[in-house]
Amino acid sequence: CDCALYNHSICVPADMYSRLLRVGCAGTVCLASVSLLSRSTSAQDDSARRTAAISSAELPHQRTTYTYVDDPALKIKMVNIITRHGARAPLNISERDSRLYKCDASAIRSFPTDLSFNKVGITPSGRVKGRPDLVLEEDSGTHSVGRGMVAGEGVARTQADERYASQGPYCTVGQLLVEGMYQHVRLGSMQRQRYIDRLHLLSPIPDPSEIYLRSTDTSRTQDSATCLLLGMYPKSNAASLSASSVINMHVLDNEDENMYPRGGCAKLHQLKKSVRHVLASQPQRAQDQKALEAELIEAGLMFRGSWGGLYNNIDSKRFAGIALPPGVTPQLIEKISRASGAEMNAANATHEISRLAIGRFLGDVGRLMERRAGDHTNIRLAVYSGHDNSLSAILAAYKIFDMHHPPIASSIVLELYQGRQGNSRSNHWVRVIYNDRELALPACAGYSARNGSLCPLEKFMEITKGLVPVNFTQECKI
Repeated sequence: CDCALYNHSICVPADMYSRLLRVGCAGTVCLASVSLLSRSTSAQDDSARRTAAISSAELPHQRTTYTYVDDPALKIKMVNIITRHGARAPLNISERDSRLYKCDASAIRSFPTDLSFNKVGITPSGRVKGRPDLVLEEDSGTHSVGRGMVAGEGVARTQADERYASQGPYCTVGQLLVEGMYQHVRLGSMQRQRYIDRLHLLSPIPDPSEIYLRSTDTSRTQDSATCLLLGMYPKSNAASLSASSVINMHVLDNEDENMYPRGGCAKLHQLKKSVRHVLASQPQRAQDQKALEAELIEAGLMFRGSWGGLYNNIDSKRFAGIALPPGVTPQLIEKISRASGAEMNAANATHEISRLAIGRFLGDVGRLMERRAGDHTNIRLAVYSGHDNSLSAILAAYKIFDMHHPPIASSIVLELYQGRQGNSRSNHWVRVIYNDRELALPACAGYSARNGSLCPLEKFMEITKGLVPVNFTQECKI
């Protein structure tokens, strides 16, 4: 056996590796060739395991394709996807417990892709920080500014690679679990089936001029957004791709963020405190809470003041494969979800609260939809990566909240349609979908079509603009 060919001098009997090797030389084989083939086989096994894990990743809806019927008289023009991040580590994790959770940031790099991402800081008006001449929503792929998030070469990288490079596979506070990555890749592949393969809204090969991507400034939301697009755009067989296949991820500073209710608005804080006081004075509500707290104690859990916090901690353990106390049944988790939903609904109980809590963000989404309806932008896909209180605030603002805590990897989809007979603003319609269920806006009743699931864009924008503060700073004053 000429092991010199492999720059290696040790040979072993070939039958030891008969299941791995198909070639040998005089009954022996070089260890170097075994090593090379073993690594190749291992890579194939890893890819197969990853594919299986993605296909089985738990989503709030488990259908593999969307099932609602499209109207042949309408043509889809744009889709907005507002998501909650995937499964994450707890927000109160200790260094010891961090080893119970798998958050290996390098897992994202194992996805073959044609995409790379560039993090861009923006101002509340949508302009690039330090570059007031640039408005990136008009062309998300032209300008290379801001802090780079990824390198190309067919693999994805995110800021988590830099932030968590030295920690190994373990987690820090609130970091996205590997399971959370798989959830959003699967969610993205489902969106591809609908908006690329079926409705042909988007190019099969990523075109940055069609895509607007925005996230809050946390690694779990940014990594979730990355994974969703990796699912939508797996590596293609194209011979070459444009150098502009870089997706800009727009991120506001924390003090400017409007994708979820902010604590810096004094009026909002006062309104929420008033609602909580009213609810606490209701005898039946207090009695129900006391009964549920007794169930928790019996199940081995403890209520620490927030039903949402408890629900999220249970989810973190469940998705990490950590055993829950035997008394924590699906029925009890459902009760906790409802209690958290009631808590969230109370936090968004009035029109004035909705205006201050989420109205500015709804205005951002609506303005981009109007621009697309008027053919003033080529953006066809807008992805907004947020949190549970992003989704609950939006659902409550439009009066369509189902009184359950928004599950991990939930999504609100706003589809914009145009009638095939013309491009006037009055000939556009909006469909609202939450976790694969079409929802009718109560305020659109009498104006809608198709059993109430399609709302005229003009009416939708009237509802939306009524939720947008005229002067947020002034309205926040007490």
